[in-house]
Amino acid sequence: MPVPRGLWHDELMMGGLRVIRRNPAVAFAAMATVALGIGANTAVFSVIEAVLLTPLPFSEPSRIVMIWETHPELSRLQVAAPDFEDWKTSASSFESIAAYSMQVGTKVTVIGSGAPFQAQATTASWNLFDLLGVKPIAGRTISRAEDQGGQKVLLISERLWRNQFAADRAAIGRSIRIGPDTWTIAGVMPSDAAFPAWAEVWLPFSYLDSGTVNQRRFHPLEVVARLKPGVTEAQAQGEMTAIAARLSRDYPATNKTIGAAVISLDAQTTGEVRPVLIALLGAVGLILLIACANVAHLLLARALAHSREAAIRAALGANWLRLARHSVGESLTLAMFGGAAGLWIASFALPILSRLAQGRIPRIEAAHLDTRVFAFSFALVILSGILAGLLPALRAAAVDLNDALKSGGAVVRAGRAGAFLVTAEVALAVTILSGAGLLLRSYANVLSGDPGFNAEHVLTAELSLPFPPAQATQVFRDEILPKLRDIPGVQTAALVNMTPATIGTTERSRWATRFGIPGHAYEPGKFPVAQARFMSPQYLDAIGIHLRSGRALTAADENQPVLLINETFARTYFPGQNPVGKSILLGVMLPTPNEIRIAGVVEDAPELGLEMTAPATLYTIGYGQGTLLLRSAADPGQLTGSLRAAVAAVNPEFALGRVRTMTEIVSDSLARRKFALLLMTLFAAVGAALAAVGIYGVVSYSVASRVREMGLRMALGAQRGQLLRMVLRESGLRTLAGLAIGLAGAFASSRLLANLLYGTSPHDPVALFSACAALGLISLAAAWIPARRATRVDPMIALREQ
Repeated sequence: MPVPRGLWHDELMMGGLRVIRRNPAVAFAAMATVALGIGANTAVFSVIEAVLLTPLPFSEPSRIVMIWETHPELSRLQVAAPDFEDWKTSASSFESIAAYSMQVGTKVTVIGSGAPFQAQATTASWNLFDLLGVKPIAGRTISRAEDQGGQKVLLISERLWRNQFAADRAAIGRSIRIGPDTWTIAGVMPSDAAFPAWAEVWLPFSYLDSGTVNQRRFHPLEVVARLKPGVTEAQAQGEMTAIAARLSRDYPATNKTIGAAVISLDAQTTGEVRPVLIALLGAVGLILLIACANVAHLLLARALAHSREAAIRAALGANWLRLARHSVGESLTLAMFGGAAGLWIASFALPILSRLAQGRIPRIEAAHLDTRVFAFSFALVILSGILAGLLPALRAAAVDLNDALKSGGAVVRAGRAGAFLVTAEVALAVTILSGAGLLLRSYANVLSGDPGFNAEHVLTAELSLPFPPAQATQVFRDEILPKLRDIPGVQTAALVNMTPATIGTTERSRWATRFGIPGHAYEPGKFPVAQARFMSPQYLDAIGIHLRSGRALTAADENQPVLLINETFARTYFPGQNPVGKSILLGVMLPTPNEIRIAGVVEDAPELGLEMTAPATLYTIGYGQGTLLLRSAADPGQLTGSLRAAVAAVNPEFALGRVRTMTEIVSDSLARRKFALLLMTLFAAVGAALAAVGIYGVVSYSVASRVREMGLRMALGAQRGQLLRMVLRESGLRTLAGLAIGLAGAFASSRLLANLLYGTSPHDPVALFSACAALGLISLAAAWIPARRATRVDPMIALREQ
């Protein structure tokens, strides 16, 4: 007879509550296990939802793309302003197209709102926010007439508005000073839709240096465009490729090797972090499966212990569906309680994840428990409840009436079901452990390499002077650096345009320069590229970069045709030669290039990050806006106050930007890798612990179900060591099977980690063997305790067991 809906619901709920009432220890263990799995999955999914699944806060974001120029040595190159103008007139795939200046080298000092402060500025075309569909939260945007007329109006970010203007609406229309010019604040752009996200001040496009705007050899712009309705990204790419080919023919001296790349804004924003988050989601998914296996064993043990009760119910007319439903009801109820606890765990985990990311995961600060996350968690709860209750349900439905009644209430053996659960848990755990091992090996490889500089005891500070280059040079060289050297505890003070490990993937062209080797013929536009560092003479000592050959540069080399190169430059362009005394050509895009003599060779430093091979780099004496460095004998952080005071003593209107130690810079550059490593290691530890608990539970239950057998074996002369080896051998065979399956899973899933690895293969034998060895030892320890307990059974007591 069909069961009414109310009875079905009551039976599902009462089954679980009955478990909690009769077996609180079992119920608590099951709920805690599910809570760990649900909590980890919910927290990671919340991050994925905020970063990858939530649409960008713009109008129809799927139609917005970034357009980059490309170069054989720079896969994503900023755009030359004349090329941008050609794109606007030639491309028909776009509804609108806008540009803004890149981040590096665009800090400004703002005066007129309390103490002077540095802000990250960009020069943007007037239609940027119209293209994005973003409205200011106060005031208005810059108009076409204001942009083209060169009027001194600007926009500020909501963050700057709140921090520097106390969110006062009267700030609209207020005048502030940037450099020698007075500007009027026209509007405030919302933080959640600011673009680019790093900008704090938007200046009109007309503020760009005219020399930069009119020459194709400079690449200062980043370009965003909106596709016309019905135009695909691939179609736009085809058109831009054709336009780039035409420009390469028309302007071979500058554009011969310049291409164009169209990429969706969403992919541009999240492309680098997507592999990290997908790998972490896979890891927590495996943890949830291990948790389900543990709960399944707990419920299976309970179902076997109550098999006599199930047999009686069957004898009284309960069909197989009702018996199975009873078991699933128990697991669903426990999963619901565990899921509620998991949401609580996730609410505490999210702020921790945001701090661990250190701003290297875009939009992670927006992660929270919303409706979609709750729906995901609820789906996981139902799935977990079904998975955990499926095996016990099948066992209950397949109960044999005669066998169950003849057992007389004795513990029934789990048999193949228990072995299957152990094998599955080991396989899942070794997959996670191998992933953590690969990331750990990669992180160790990054740290173990010689960085080529000494980050200890170095304090850095960003400083941009509101002066023309010649005046800025004089102030840095003759006023600021001497003041800094007089600070007690300072050993060396220096200036450089960019410190190692601070250039992002799309910022490498800012300090890149084309060059040539005398005597070598180059096709138009096919000159090689090197990173250029402009420094004070003390920079190499301050950062700890050593001279390999030749001599160092001194103050006398300022404005002289002399430079240093690094070892990569020497190996690449002067193979098998001593480059000291030889020359290179700079300004190769000019009618008459400059021949510059090589004074010395310095060791390689990771200019683009510790994980990147050092690029060909040249060093010249030069002063301009950049980064101050102070090397001290003690804690450099203690110099912060003295540094600010010394700069203010030169001019109270000078404002320092970020002040960080060099060790903090190195740590920040590895933030994304550390984020993945810490979480994967944590998940691996949780997975291994859950697997150990599962193995312990299965072996314990197996031993308890074989007490009479153990007693009989000992009565027939079996030694305790033989029984110990028998139990461990059975557990070991299951573990070995799990390790074999887990290795296959690790090989298959390692592709998810390929983008996160450094100096190691996705199939690194050391990482895989270590994962197997660690889990093998954990499994052995988990099986040893119940196995030892089995050998201490009194044969007479065991034989009396019924």
